[in-house]
Amino acid sequence: MKMVVAGDFFGGGLAADAMNQSASTFIDQELINQFKAADVAILNLESPLTEHNKTIIKSGPAIKANAVVANRIKEMGITLVTLANNHIMDFGNQGLRDTLATLDSIGLSFTGAGFNQEHARKPYILTIANKKLAVLNFCENEWSTTHGSYMGANPINEIENFYQIRKAKEQADYILVIAHGGHERYPLPSPRIKRLYRFFADAGASAVVAHHTHCTSGYEVYNNIPIIYGLGNFLFANKAMKKTDWNNGMTVTLNFETDLCTFDFTHFDQCKDQVSVQVVSVSETKVRNEKIKELNKIIASNDQLKENYQRWLSSNFRMYSAYLEPHANRYIQYLQNRKLFPSFWARRKRTYLLNLIRCEAHRDAVISLLEDENSHS
Repeated sequence: MKMVVAGDFFGGGLAADAMNQSASTFIDQELINQFKAADVAILNLESPLTEHNKTIIKSGPAIKANAVVANRIKEMGITLVTLANNHIMDFGNQGLRDTLATLDSIGLSFTGAGFNQEHARKPYILTIANKKLAVLNFCENEWSTTHGSYMGANPINEIENFYQIRKAKEQADYILVIAHGGHERYPLPSPRIKRLYRFFADAGASAVVAHHTHCTSGYEVYNNIPIIYGLGNFLFANKAMKKTDWNNGMTVTLNFETDLCTFDFTHFDQCKDQVSVQVVSVSETKVRNEKIKELNKIIASNDQLKENYQRWLSSNFRMYSAYLEPHANRYIQYLQNRKLFPSFWARRKRTYLLNLIRCEAHRDAVISLLEDENSHS
């Protein structure tokens, strides 16, 4: 059984005009051939497909694309889209309803989001030559996940994900877990992410593939189970990120044979100079594979992984400190970043805040208190 998995796809914004052309005008034919030769080709649909204009209440941008995007995705040879990501509910219930209706209308399969939690959990099942594959899709809990009878994406929850994987194993020979999470623009998993994805493998996953970080990462083979920590973007035009690691992506081809899963990557440039996805040269492929090997060395060492993560935390300290301050005044933030103005949080208040976040019981209560019902409307 052969499958190809690609990362984040956003057909709106700067890419909207390209979506009115055939897929072969902006997607490398080599990738199209790769998708069409697979038993299942999978892509993360990073936005709802809707004309609805009312966004949910959230932090960060709300993005959407036109329904025509689904036709381009299908033209490419994609047979399954994953929907468990942090943007799929940006335009509320109507945005997701429109998306599911569009996918259904052209016969494009999906997993990872639905009308309620039970629907969102439903795995994609494929049978090839008397072997069954189950694809499960989870995402981190930002603004899109459902935890009950309302619409949304399938959330990362270690206990619930464990039972989903175990239940899928009763139905299928191979389990592919696709996870959407991690720190954006950081090319390594955090120590927590490494433990989590290994837990998915221990629970019964045959392979784990991740995206969301908008940059490629490394991988490891853990107890004969491949864990791919980041595919980067497949197509996601962003003018502010031109000629950065944002523009480097890769697909992974997974081959399931008996109890083993072999894999290889195809590297490409996406939206580097224009809205397009182009496979890189053989020499550039070697360069990028060497970079992945360096990342793999760090991933293999818990100490090195922790050291790199601590450096990332230090470099992002100001950003998170600003998020925690009970104001949004950029002038005060400027002074605070330079230690010219004190924090509004007293030391004792910070201690309470730490306990509210770290202690599971308190965190449950705080989440319930802060949840805004309008985000599910």
